[in-house]
This record gives sequence, C-alpha cells and structure tokens, in this order.
Amino acid sequence: MLPRMTKTALALLAGCCLALTAALAQSNPTQPSGELAEPDTAGPEAIEAASELDAGPDTGLGEQLPEDAEARIETPVAKPAKAAQNLRLASYERMVRLLKEERYGEAKKAAQAVVTLTEQEYGPDSMKIVPPLDNLATTQMLNGDLVDAANNYQRSIAIIRQAEGMLTPRLVNPYVGLGATYNRAELYEKAEEAYLTALRINHVNEGFYNLDQIRIRDGLTESFIGLDDFEEADFHQTIQLEISQRRYGEANPEVAPAMYKLARWYERAGLMEEARYTYQRAQSIIRRSAGKNSPEMVAALEGMAGTYERQGLLGESAGRLKRALKIIESQPEIDRPKQAELLVRLGDLFMGSGQEDTANANYERAWQALSEDPPYEDLLQLYFAEPVRVAGLGWGMLRYAPGVRADAPDLLEGFVLVRYDVDTDGKTEDITIIESEPQDLMDKRVTSALKRSYFRPRYSDGVAAVAEGQLYRHDFRYRPKPPEKSKKDSKPLEPPAGGSGRIDYPDAGDS
Repeated sequence: MLPRMTKTALALLAGCCLALTAALAQSNPTQPSGELAEPDTAGPEAIEAASELDAGPDTGLGEQLPEDAEARIETPVAKPAKAAQNLRLASYERMVRLLKEERYGEAKKAAQAVVTLTEQEYGPDSMKIVPPLDNLATTQMLNGDLVDAANNYQRSIAIIRQAEGMLTPRLVNPYVGLGATYNRAELYEKAEEAYLTALRINHVNEGFYNLDQIRIRDGLTESFIGLDDFEEADFHQTIQLEISQRRYGEANPEVAPAMYKLARWYERAGLMEEARYTYQRAQSIIRRSAGKNSPEMVAALEGMAGTYERQGLLGESAGRLKRALKIIESQPEIDRPKQAELLVRLGDLFMGSGQEDTANANYERAWQALSEDPPYEDLLQLYFAEPVRVAGLGWGMLRYAPGVRADAPDLLEGFVLVRYDVDTDGKTEDITIIESEPQDLMDKRVTSALKRSYFRPRYSDGVAAVAEGQLYRHDFRYRPKPPEKSKKDSKPLEPPAGGSGRIDYPDAGDS
C-alpha cells in the first residue's frame, strides 16, 4: 500500500520512474550516499544521527571528488525488548554488516525486511517508516537498483512532508540520497534540483555557514561536472573553505582539512599552482600554531609533493617527501605506517625516474619499518606482495585503437591479454601475448608500453624478488572494418557469347 502523497510528490515520483527507466546504465557504486537509520524503537524523537557507517572508500575528495554525497547511520535509543523490535534490530544489524562487506544485494534484502516489519507494526504512512525507507533506498542505490532507490527516497520525502511540512530538517537526508541516485543515473539536472532543495532546507534550519552542508555541496559539485558547468562546480568547492574559516577562524589549524580538500579539487581541475598555494597556506597556519616540526605539517608537505610530481618536477617532489619523513622520524614515537608510506612514495618516485638502486633502498627501509614489533602484515602485503606499476604510459592513452575517436559510433570492444615477469629492478621481461581480439591490432602498442614501464618489485623477507607469470588484460575500443566485396560480386555482368549484347530474362508469364 502506497503512502498518501501530494499531487506534486506523485508527479515527481512518476517523473523519477520514467526518467530513470529511460536513462539508467549499469553502475558500480563504491559508497552509500543517503543516511542510514536504525529502526525506530523509541518514537520519532529518537531518530537522531549518532554514528556513521564506513561502507566504502574515503568520502573526502582525495584524487577525485566522491561520486555521491556522504552516507550515515542514525542510531536511536533502544526501548525494552519486544519480539518485533528485536527482529527489526537483528535485520538492521545484518544490513550494516553486509554493507561493510560490500554485499549489497544481500544487504538490500535485510533492509527490505526492516521496512516490512515496521509497516506491519506501525502502518505504511507512519513517520517510523522513514528511517527504514531511507536505508532500503541507500542499499538499492549501492546495488544499482536506481529506479527502486529513487521511488523509496520519494516515498520517504512524501511521508515527511505530510507529517512535518516542507522545511523540516528530516527532509535533507532523503533529498541528498535522491540527488546521489540521479547522479549515478547521469540525470544531472534532476540531481541538481534535489541537492538544491536539500541545501535550502539545511540553510533554513542550520544557517548559511554550518558544516553539515558540505556533503550537499560535494553532491552538487558532481552534478555540475556532469552538466559541464565547471564554474558552478568550482564555486561549491571553494565556498567550503569560507564556511570552515567562518566556523573556526582564518588562522585556526582546524581549517587545514578544508584547505587540503580545496587543494585536491584544484589538482583534479589541473590547477597545480593554485593547489600548491593552498597547501602552502595550510602549512603556514600549522607552522605558526604547532611549530615547523609538528606531525601536522606532514599532510601539507605530502600534498605539495603531489603537485610537483604531477608537473614532472621530481626533485622538488622528493624534497617535500624527505622533509615529511624527517618530521615523522624525529618524533619520540615513530608512526611506522606513515614512515613506510613516505618511504614507499619516495621509492616509487625514484623508480619512475630510473634510479633503481635508490628506489630499492627506500623500499627496504619501508619493509623494515613495517617489520617492527608489532609487524604490520597487512601493509606489507599491500605494498610488497605483488609488483606495482609506478610509471609508464598511462593505459588511458591506449583506450582506443589508432585513428579511432572517443565519440565515434558503432565501436566494438577488443582486448589484449599479456603475460610478463618483473625483475628485482622493477623492469619487465619475457612479455608474451596470450590472446588478443582482434589479433595484432593493439598487440605491439601494449607490449611496447609494458617494456617502458617501471614497477615496484615484489619483496620477500625484505629482499626484492623476481615475480613471474604476471598477467595484464588491456581492454580497448576499435572500429570494425567494413566487409570486403568478393571478386565475384564486383565483376560486371557480360552478355552471353554470340548474343546481341542484350540480357534476356525468362518470361515469368510463360505457361
């Protein structure tokens, strides 16, 4: 049974279904985007955000903006146990566990069970159904069921508006989830509309400079990128620093994370000078507040190193990484994982510039750092279990066969499967084509790229070791050749020998 909705909400829901059905493509989401809420066991007042779920990669910008806005779990206060409540809570906990394991299809079933149990107890129009609906919509979005996700976010919106009006802060979460769903469906104008609605409600309830709007502006950034409106995308990133500065003060080290986030946005936009300047501003604030040898300086130094590396200024990049490493190693208690991370980055930098001996010396030091008591076995495996390609022609440059444009119609998918070895100096040996389709079209280009690549070698017991039988499959797109005409087809018709030069056909009317 559907909840009662206003005509506007019904129209939006119908439009949502039709647009998504027409435009959906398969997506492979990596993180949830609406808030996830535990089943309400203590009345509406208990539906308050109390914890967050990390069900995927870091939601900060990093090298890229996140695909969608942030996801959260709301955890209410539990009342004394009842059979229905216990069953709902067990289903909710199963959903959370499955989300953390990225088993989205099974998580969706657990989320649906919570919705069904809540409907049975409270009815389909109760405000108590809103948190389970938002949870179900988020798991559906993660599983790629975007039409269903949009439907349930819209249903949640309709219930909240009917019960609490159009400006209640409870509406922010489902609108953010709806915007994220539209972004994944590449319906960017609809996503913009949903996010802007969430932003207006957020401002009415929290003011113009609250920090909770950050996730909304990140979603808007992604929408405007999809619309090729980079000026608006830039606005929604740059204003986040102003929000943080108004909250903490311009010279407060608490604004450094916002500066790093803006700097990473500049990097994504290819504005390395602006990014480096932003990192330097953060560095100056930290130096004044905590001193030049504070571990808080490391993040700014790493960021600056990345901007230099992207511009090919490897010496400048290595200098910043060495400075960061010196700070870490000067502390009373050395942060071994961070020490190893910096050593590995230095090793990769030197390996990519052909300085194999210096690179391997840094790798060996990183291995030693992670082998201290207690050993960090997971990081040792992450960095050194298999060779890692650290330099070479970007595979994206070989995404299309020669002479093929990205926007060309009727392209087919091809591939090259290669086997190779990596020696102790990070170089490839014995490159062999196992299979390719079409044969020989991209074989030489792929093997040539591998020959000119540099790898972080595999390490065993702290010593570089040869890695044999490595496999790489390169997928590309190509234009099929038109079918060739046979000689028989291309030969002109000739009159019968000794005839008049006229071709006679059988008379179909003869009896």
